Amino acid sequence: MSAHQCGGSLLIIMCFILTNSSSADPCNSYTVLDEPWRATNYSDTMNKKCDDSVSWAGWYRLMYNGWNVQMPESCVNIYMCGANAPLWMSGTHPQLQDGVVTRQICGHWEDNCCYLRPNPIRVKACPGNYYVYEFVSPSACWYAYCADITTLKPALYPKIKQLVRLRLSSAEDFKQSSTSEIFLNQLKEELLRKGLPTNITLHLKSISKQKNVKSETREPGIC
Repeated sequence: MSAHQCGGSLLIIMCFILTNSSSADPCNSYTVLDEPWRATNYSDTMNKKCDDSVSWAGWYRLMYNGWNVQMPESCVNIYMCGANAPLWMSGTHPQLQDGVVTRQICGHWEDNCCYLRPNPIRVKACPGNYYVYEFVSPSACWYAYCADITTLKPALYPKIKQLVRLRLSSAEDFKQSSTSEIFLNQLKEELLRKGLPTNITLHLKSISKQKNVKSETREPGIC
């Protein structure tokens, strides 16, 4: 995420880059899985999906049209989530302090909510109010991991953009800081309190005098 703000007497151009600061933390290294057909309210028996055909590797963040979503924690009706046997997670999601946990996966079939028991998966709660999952092949068709449509939560980027606009609408914070590094650290701490992922890097690219007021925002990862 990057923000460009001209306000008061200073032009501040900042670049927010999500980096893999710790390869051991799956919250910093995952693949976004945004496939609306995984929703618990979606069914298409003519075009069934099969997660056994996916080359699963590493960790995944479930999303639904750009919104955070999580796996269901209770039985899902058959033929939902784009498959014959929808896969749901037996057990509750972890808290931030729990770290990585292992959960059993169940597949609903023939009036038995856990008729199918594929290999367990690992799950972790991440800052920013989302989860990452280490999905593995269910080893048969037609199974598919579900996204619980009732758990939709907005991703934090729009809120972060709003906060950055507010903080940079005046250059007073920068003027009161002895160095640009202090200013950036203060802003980063505030963003982290708002739930920004821990692997964010802030860069102050340039500072110059400017009288006109103009604001611009760009998408995450673009400088």
